[in-house]
Amino acid sequence: MDLNKKSFQVIIIGSGAGCGALVHSLINNNFDPSEILILERGSSMPKNTSAASRFVSTYENGGVVPCFGKPPIPFALANCIGGGPEINGSLIWKTPKHIKQKWFDNFQLPFQKETFDYYLNLFDNLLEVKDSHISDDHDYASFLINNAATKLGIKCVPARRSLKYSCCSNNLCAFGSTEDLRNTPLNKILKKNIDNGLVLINNVRKISFEFDNREGPYFVNFKSGNTFYKAKTKKIFLSAGTINSPLIASNLKGKIYSRYKLRFHINLKSIGILNSKNPDVPGTMFSAQVQEYEKDDQYIMPFNWHKAHVATILDRHSGQIDFDSIYNYGLGVTSQVSTEKTTCTMSSLNLGSRSLKFIKHELLNHPENVNAIKEILERTYNIFKELGIKKVLSPVKNSGILEIKDALNLINQNKNDLDLLSVHHMSSLPIGGKDVNSNGSLRNLPNIFVADGSILPSFVGESPQLTIMAFIASLYKDISP
Repeated sequence: MDLNKKSFQVIIIGSGAGCGALVHSLINNNFDPSEILILERGSSMPKNTSAASRFVSTYENGGVVPCFGKPPIPFALANCIGGGPEINGSLIWKTPKHIKQKWFDNFQLPFQKETFDYYLNLFDNLLEVKDSHISDDHDYASFLINNAATKLGIKCVPARRSLKYSCCSNNLCAFGSTEDLRNTPLNKILKKNIDNGLVLINNVRKISFEFDNREGPYFVNFKSGNTFYKAKTKKIFLSAGTINSPLIASNLKGKIYSRYKLRFHINLKSIGILNSKNPDVPGTMFSAQVQEYEKDDQYIMPFNWHKAHVATILDRHSGQIDFDSIYNYGLGVTSQVSTEKTTCTMSSLNLGSRSLKFIKHELLNHPENVNAIKEILERTYNIFKELGIKKVLSPVKNSGILEIKDALNLINQNKNDLDLLSVHHMSSLPIGGKDVNSNGSLRNLPNIFVADGSILPSFVGESPQLTIMAFIASLYKDISP
């Protein structure tokens, strides 16, 4: 940090997708890059380490956030410079049409649909998003699923990714890329502006705030390394993510205890057993997605077929399952689903510069969620049947390989043992809600704003990175110094 620079026009807390879009808007509105300070708790993505060590070092608490409810659900939070886009699969989808219609019909958003569409296209082009190629010598699982979908007459499309090349073979999704393959907001927006004076401090700890006037100026105290800093600013933007931004908002308001509602996706992972051995071809990331059920907020796609990933799934099943057999003959598929009842509550306890949080859900007490899970798995297993698959390892903990019919019955009987995962969280500080004004500012704190997935009006069934970026850029397109 420039020790001679104690005052900034803007301080942004967090460096993920929302931050990248915000910086793009700030620079376009004549903010000088040197007048912007970004505070990030994580460090750089390690490149020359194992997949497991990258996972531990780039996710908060090694990928564990305390969660209460049956079944427990892992909530994975990025903890590195650049946030989620640096560790996800570079998957980029435009906001589904039915979600956009719901937002612009039912929420009084302070920008037009045309503006939102403009930024969806702008960031799609800026990140150089490309269609994946689907072929039997690249990503065999996607090749099979695309063929099955064609025979069944259901919509299956190439996955769209913001990678430097069309190939996604070395992109290990949640385990981090082994090479610098991604066109991320960090690489395409932040780094350029860092070269022009933008200040980004990582490994930030012990953030606290001081202000005499709710309109500011605000003082932000923080520690990086062994040094404590104090910076003054006119505006603060919370871009720390859907789970951590509410904690900071609660701290700013001086609340000791707060509760927030989160919306998210449910991911269920199944492995179908093929009749013939998988060919030894490159490719770890899926290159096709079934979107036939998009209006139901349901999606089907292969998952990352990497040995470390497969091992984490088998660890939650019967110890009698042979890893080599599964790896050689398995077809791994993620069934993703969201409903209006796919929510949980996050509680936070603020203790000075330290915050504690835990999540509680009653997901399977809602018939809407249970029925949606059954429906998406039946749809997934219909694709398996088209491929001649008769046996499956279902997303029920400690289960074995079963006939498809028996696997579906097991899910009905053991819903509390479902192996669920959540990776996309949204709408904890929804725009126009009890915490956030229609211009994005926190209520009663007019120059402190939200700029990440927290502010989305509702959930988005697809991977939300592009949606978050377009929403933030639309909301703050006219912001002035």
